[in-house]
Amino acid sequence: MSSPTPRYPLHRLTGQFLEPTREASYRQEIAPRVRLESSLALCVAALVFGMFAISDYHYLEPGLALTLLLAMRLVVTLSCLVLALAIGPLARLISMSPATPKPPKSTAA
Repeated sequence: MSSPTPRYPLHRLTGQFLEPTREASYRQEIAPRVRLESSLALCVAALVFGMFAISDYHYLEPGLALTLLLAMRLVVTLSCLVLALAIGPLARLISMSPATPKPPKSTAA
């Protein structure tokens, strides 16, 4: 049984379209979904990483070690959430804002 001939030729190693214009069009088409899914994955990672603070509090005695660990968890969790906001909803707002028009070039002779 032979493999079906692809409708559009793909690179054998990377799976990218061989036509640069088709690859650029494909990437532009999937960019919003990739941003949304990446943002969601970062939010889930922040939630899971932050939830481990509960077990840290339960298993460690109050002191410097617990304080430093909770501070580290807080920094990582907030960093993930800020990054998720930057690539998700905030990036969508920026891309939807009208572009500033460029001034016309003067053709002085």
